[in-house]
Amino acid sequence: MKIHEAIKILKHHNKWRRENEFPSAIDMVNPTDLGNAIDTVVNHFNKPLKIELREWEHTCTDGCCFSFGQDVYLNDEDLLEQNADNAENALNAVLTKLGYDVSFEYTHEE
Repeated sequence: MKIHEAIKILKHHNKWRRENEFPSAIDMVNPTDLGNAIDTVVNHFNKPLKIELREWEHTCTDGCCFSFGQDVYLNDEDLLEQNADNAENALNAVLTKLGYDVSFEYTHEE
């Protein structure tokens, strides 16, 4: 089960649990699905994360141009971020892969 599915099931269950009308207008979640959703969320947040920034560089065959950067890997999976040398892009790639809705705000203190 994907984390997004598990969260959806848990939200539905909580809505059903808090329903004050009887009989409830909201269907109860299948207990097996509820258990699987709980397991998925616990496992998702209980495992260590391995974030690797692999530096690369490239010189064209005639030597006239040179480029470099970083690729982002999460638990050995390449996140295919093309501009990982930028902190915002690297963080966005990792957090998005983990299922977060990400936005960045920049402030400057004088």
